[in-house]
Amino acid sequence: MGVDQSFYFGPYVECVYVPVPVTDTAYHCAQDVKHPVSSGDKFCRSCGAGVKAKHVKTDKVTSNVDWETLREEIDEKLYEANSMGGQFGAPNTDYWLSNVRDGITRSMRLGKYEEDAQEITAEIIQSEIATVEKFFAKEIEVLRKHYKSVRVAWGILSYCH
Repeated sequence: MGVDQSFYFGPYVECVYVPVPVTDTAYHCAQDVKHPVSSGDKFCRSCGAGVKAKHVKTDKVTSNVDWETLREEIDEKLYEANSMGGQFGAPNTDYWLSNVRDGITRSMRLGKYEEDAQEITAEIIQSEIATVEKFFAKEIEVLRKHYKSVRVAWGILSYCH
């Protein structure tokens, strides 16, 4: 299995979510916690006692946003940039990119082994942010219903998928 890296430079929608603690389920023998059991066991293989499940807090957090529902609500006009390694960028932040032609004509990605030179001026950045805000006004309002804060930003996103 190969890993692809995306290198994106341009406007995106930055969304900060409310972090939700992640819990894990630990299984143990009701008679003796040292007996080995797995999640599929109903009874301990060593002594025949029942297997109990316990929810254990981890030090990880996850998003409170239901991406599937959100994708449907915005008709997949935007997509979330996901890293196969999990969270990337700022903590508790999702990044949404255009999934349709949005009026910006320049290339915003570099492919594997692709070379390019582009001058990016403050005027280009402001123009592209304004274009995204106008083109995706309805979708940005939907994002605001699901996230703690939402803003259109311009920058570089590099992630593996």
